[in-house]
Amino acid sequence: MLNCLIIDDEQPSINVLQEYIQRIPGLELMGTTTDPIKGLELLKMNHIDVLFLDIQMDELTGIELKKLIDPSIKVVFCTAYSEFAVISYELDAVDYLVKPIAFERFIKALTKVVDTLGPCMSDKITPNDYFYVKAEHKGKMVKIDIEDIDFVEARSNYVAFHRGKKQHWHI
Repeated sequence: MLNCLIIDDEQPSINVLQEYIQRIPGLELMGTTTDPIKGLELLKMNHIDVLFLDIQMDELTGIELKKLIDPSIKVVFCTAYSEFAVISYELDAVDYLVKPIAFERFIKALTKVVDTLGPCMSDKITPNDYFYVKAEHKGKMVKIDIEDIDFVEARSNYVAFHRGKKQHWHI
């Protein structure tokens, strides 16, 4: 199990990440906060493997917070501003997600996190993981195994998960 924490001063962004984390077996959300100071306390009180961290926050920026935490915590910056990407990588961030964050981009970041943790973490999130999407037809929920996805395609307001000759649209 990978323990996650979300620190973001915007509750709607927390809600999106929280939903994504809940959809992935092997992830455990240990907490969320809109207050970076409280976030530091949560980091000290819990074993956190992955921190999803906003950059532009009052009191303490994500960049400042990253400099204060244990370097073994894998950080994925989640922000609406692309101009901080270079500095995030100078601080050894695993990935940099620009809001609004698409689920497939979240999965890609999570894959990078698992890769940086090495073989000891390979059993934390397995290729047999799955998630559900609302299919195009009548809102039916369809289970999609991550290992079965051949590629993901974006079209206007839809995302298609292709597997074999089948494709499932997510709205």
